[in-house]
Amino acid sequence: MFLDIRNEELKEMIGLRLNRELFLCYFIIYHIITKFYTDSATYTYQEYVKVPEIVEAVDASFQGLAEKVETLALTEVEEYSFEQMALAWDLPLLTNEDSSVIRAEKGSRAGMVKKTFQFLIRQGLFLEVEDRYYPTDRFFRR
Repeated sequence: MFLDIRNEELKEMIGLRLNRELFLCYFIIYHIITKFYTDSATYTYQEYVKVPEIVEAVDASFQGLAEKVETLALTEVEEYSFEQMALAWDLPLLTNEDSSVIRAEKGSRAGMVKKTFQFLIRQGLFLEVEDRYYPTDRFFRR
């Protein structure tokens, strides 16, 4: 069953204002999903993820895109979209001084990832236990 949720409704559900923030959340969700789905040739299974792991993955992805953007034949819309997501990601790693406490907020990279996880928790896709995010059975349903 697919839900018919518009971008505006989704931004409100997550607590965002701008489309580029929403598209960044989509990008973060993509990286979260890829942590749990490996290719069929490997038998590794990841039980949970942590916020810093996702921050690193998104950072690496943007660095790779920046290096390849000159060689890729992107349309103007695609190039603008990635540029807008990168601008939304151009935040400090953390905003508070205690790195053991990450708040779900738009003011830092870690906070943006946590904000995305909070949305996924409300959707019944993840559980949080001691700063670890475990996928639920609903996450793996097809």
